[in-house]
Order: sequence, then structure tokens, then C-alpha cells
Amino acid sequence: LIVVAGILVYLFVPGFKTIVRQDIDSPQGYIRDCVSEDVEEVIRKTSLQGGSLKPEASFLYQGTELEYLCYSNEYYDLCSVQIPFLKQHVEKEIKSGISEQVGKCFSSLKEDYEKRGYDVDIESGETNVNILPEKVYIDLNRTVYLTNQGNSEKYNKFEINLQNNLYKMTNIAESMVEWESAYGTAEPSLYMNIYHDLVIYKKNQNDETTVYIIEDTVTGNKFQFASRSLAFPPGYGSPSDEMMQ
Repeated sequence: LIVVAGILVYLFVPGFKTIVRQDIDSPQGYIRDCVSEDVEEVIRKTSLQGGSLKPEASFLYQGTELEYLCYSNEYYDLCSVQIPFLKQHVEKEIKSGISEQVGKCFSSLKEDYEKRGYDVDIESGETNVNILPEKVYIDLNRTVYLTNQGNSEKYNKFEINLQNNLYKMTNIAESMVEWESAYGTAEPSLYMNIYHDLVIYKKNQNDETTVYIIEDTVTGNKFQFASRSLAFPPGYGSPSDEMMQ
């Protein structure tokens, strides 16, 4: 009975079809479907490379270039922080990484609606990326005007909300970098005792570089980066090794 009633409403209630179609085929839905996959890939790549799409000072780890978030090329020397405001840096990297695809999607939207007989005008503003607790929020800051047979419609609120704990992981990475710059090492267990949904790996490399991998055990999302601090020449015990024993 419920199914039959739903069909009858869809067929005979004025305006119901229009509401359904706008939800499925709205400009916002078009852009969201066009952009979301690229946004997810940019966030994934940025996270796996220490917060940068094109790391400048990096360490090659299992085929991936990891940004050094703290680095010293000297022995017996504490590292210097390379990216002081990590979250803001990652936001800029995501914005840069998606800009081309966003432009293509709005151009495609314009072409698609013009084929349907609409006049299309798009006002563009600056895209804003915000890494927030439990999500990444992106405001594409566009306004689309569609005109057809004298009727004009305005669409804004072109937004992307992706569930992601990048906020937590970048904050932890910044904290670990502070430890690296002050003491030459960071202890993952201190963080895992607080954040039970995360596992943090600390992998010491042959050149005294340390690779840190922060992994969400629920989603599998990772943030990984490199650090080289208080390095000792070959033959000397590393302070980080001593602290882990």
C-alpha cells in the first residue's frame, strides 16, 4: 500500500516530480558528483606525502616521497620545523590540487545546461577549504544563474563535505614534530593511549630519518611524514632507539 501510494503521489501530485528531479539533477548535485572523487584523491595523496602534493624536501619511503616536516642535515643537531602551520598548509594544498577539476566541472555544467536550452551565467569567487573535526568542508563559492523561456533561477551553496579525520591527524603530526624539534624524538604510544581509533608507526631508517605513519583503524586513512633530528653517525646508538627500549 505504501509503495502504491508513493507511485500515485509521484504521478498525480503537482510539483512532486519537479522537486525530485531538482534533488537528483540540480546544479549542486551535478558539481558534487563531478568534483567529489577528485577531492578524495587529492586529500589521500596529500596525506600520504606529509601534507604536500609536491614535497620539496622529502624522503623516499616505499615508492612515496614524504615531506620532511622537521629536518637537520647535521649530526647531533635538533631538527628545524619545515612547515610551521601544517593544517593551513594542507588546506592550501587541497585547494590547489582541486582547482583545475573544479574549473572543468563548472565548464561542463555550463555546456550541459546550454544543450538543454538554458542561458547560463556563472559568478566565480575564491574556493575555501577548511579542515574541521571529523570532516573536510569545501565551499566552491560559485553562483549559477539559469534562464529558460523568461524564467530565471539562482543556485549557490556549492559545497563539498567529506567525512575525514584529517583534522585530528594533522594536529597529532604537529605535536610529534614539536617533540622532534625539542627532544629529537616522539613517542607514538603517548598518542595511542589517548586516541584509541588510531595506530601510529615509528620506522627508523638507515640515514637516521624517522618515518611516522598515523593510521585510522576504522577508515584506513593515513597521514605519514618524515623527520630527521638529533642524528648520530654510524656506530653510535640513536636516542630514539634508547627511548623505545
